[in-house]
Amino acid sequence: MPSIENAPSQVLYSDEMVTIGHFAVTPTHPQFRLAGAITNPTIVFPRIAVEIQHLNRDPFSVDQNCISLYNKGQQYERTALVAEGDSCDWFEFNPNALAKLPDIENHRAPFEVARVEGSIQHYLLQRKMIKSLQAASIDVNLLQAQVILLLAESLRGVRIASAAKGYSQEQQSLVEKTRHYLALRFRENGLVEDIASAMGVSAFHLCRVFKGITSKSMHQYRIELRLRHALAMVESTKDLSRVALELGYSSHSHFSTSFKNVFGNTPKQVRQQLLRN
Repeated sequence: MPSIENAPSQVLYSDEMVTIGHFAVTPTHPQFRLAGAITNPTIVFPRIAVEIQHLNRDPFSVDQNCISLYNKGQQYERTALVAEGDSCDWFEFNPNALAKLPDIENHRAPFEVARVEGSIQHYLLQRKMIKSLQAASIDVNLLQAQVILLLAESLRGVRIASAAKGYSQEQQSLVEKTRHYLALRFRENGLVEDIASAMGVSAFHLCRVFKGITSKSMHQYRIELRLRHALAMVESTKDLSRVALELGYSSHSHFSTSFKNVFGNTPKQVRQQLLRN
């Protein structure tokens, strides 16, 4: 990510292949909107929702369900969607190292799309990686293998997203509006019919197009947003009832069951893993 003077940005690790860091900036920072140009190909895991606009392209929202992709020299702007501004974990790749990897034809511009869907398991993986780096407790060989996994997940997402280009501009705009709606209102328990009404279309049409483009149902998308938010919350509190209610769950048990179904462990177990790292 480009360096912004006085912004809370931190490089956590660097080697010949990748530089890894955490970035956060508030909307009041004088350089918040004009972000500059990306130095090298970079994959970004957003921690909060923000709107991004690449040079001469339409703006789009990114949230915790996404991986944001940037090619070398990419210019972009950001617009705040929430009071916190922007916060993310980023992995910047050396183009010369990418040139040595299979299935990457253009090592300076390997990403054909700006945003892909990321699996929730890979989101948890990169959160554990960041926590390990912040604690200066890393196995370099394991880290490098995990970085390749995250890159492969991003490239897999590019292939899936490229297949969705067959949808009309109107359909893609509809899904973009729905993403934006869900990113800001994922704590609410509105019905699909309510969301479709807000979008001005039928529930059937919205469900079909949304899943076709994102590969996820709206229900799954909202649940994953809640659970990715939950990862940050369980690090800082043991009051799981409060976490559950803040994220729109009816009870502690409902939240814990949903969490374990996705992550394979209870919130308490995952908190211990993150804090141990």
